This record gives sequence, structure tokens and C-alpha cells, in this order.
Amino acid sequence: MSHTRYNLLMQQIKERLQKENYPAGAANDPDAPWNQSDPTAQQGSSVKTNLDLIAGDPDNEALVGDGSGKYYVINREMLHYNDELFRDLVGQFGYLPYTEEGPDEDGLPSKDYHWDQAELKFDDLLSATQSAINNNSLDTPEEYDSGEGFAFELTPELAYQLWRNHSDLAKHPAVESMIDPKRIA
Repeated sequence: MSHTRYNLLMQQIKERLQKENYPAGAANDPDAPWNQSDPTAQQGSSVKTNLDLIAGDPDNEALVGDGSGKYYVINREMLHYNDELFRDLVGQFGYLPYTEEGPDEDGLPSKDYHWDQAELKFDDLLSATQSAINNNSLDTPEEYDSGEGFAFELTPELAYQLWRNHSDLAKHPAVESMIDPKRIA
């Protein structure tokens, strides 16, 4: 290779690296930050719901109702102890960032999921609860108590009792029409 051709090639490489804003040596280092793809995210589905918070703490245990006399308890804290349930709900309804990686040993695309950044908001839990209601697959009280579930239907009597226990917490503004103590007692 002639000296002139070599200089021209080196100049082109240098210009390309400067244009791409690569520091020296980063072009050949697959672990360099400049060669990492930005994380993207998988957003779960949202289910139209008419469930509304009646009482409780959306970050812990919450009483929700649908306005027609049906009541449910949702326990978000339960998800801290059941990793499988948390991952299932995030995958269906939550937010899960991931990074695209090269093909695996079978040549298929692979993703590196960032579970430490996963999000499952209260609205996502309302969607998950509504989906379980729609599919007739709500948890049983036994599943809920054992930590295998996160939401189940309450009788109006139990809903009223839970509402009274959370009387100092946030309540739905129309709670008197949703839970009528005279009708339940």
C-alpha cells in the first residue's frame, strides 16, 4: 500500500470516528459505552376499568370498588414477597426496560431485561384486577392470604369493615353511595 493511500485511509477513519464522536479505541471495543444500545422498554397493556380507590394506601393495601356494589382488595405489598407474581404482572401490565443484544447461540435476537427498573403503578394493578375480573380469574382469599395472589373480591360486609379500618386514609369522595353502612349493617 502506498504511503499516500495509507494516509488517505487513515484520514477517512479519523474523520468517521470524529463524526461519530468516538474516543480513540472505542470503535473496536464492544464494551465501550459508545457501543451500547440505549435501553428501550416494553409497556404492558392497559385494560379499561371502572374500578376506583375507596380507601387505603395504593402502595400497600387498598380497597377498590366498581360503583355497582362490588368491592375488591388489592395488596401491592404482597408483590415484594412474590417475585414470580411481580414479574408476571409487570410483563402484562407494567413497564419493563430492556436492551437489545446480539443474537444468542441459536442466532435468535435476545434482550437483557432491567428488572431493577421495572415499574408497576397502581393504575397497572387496577388494569390487572379488571382483567382478572373479566376473565373470571380473581385470586381466592386463600391465595391472597398465602401470598400467591394480589387481589380478591370482598363481600360488602368485609368491604365496610376494611373501609372503617382505613377511615383515616384517603377515601373516595362518593364513598357514602358506594358503601352504605345502613344497608350493610
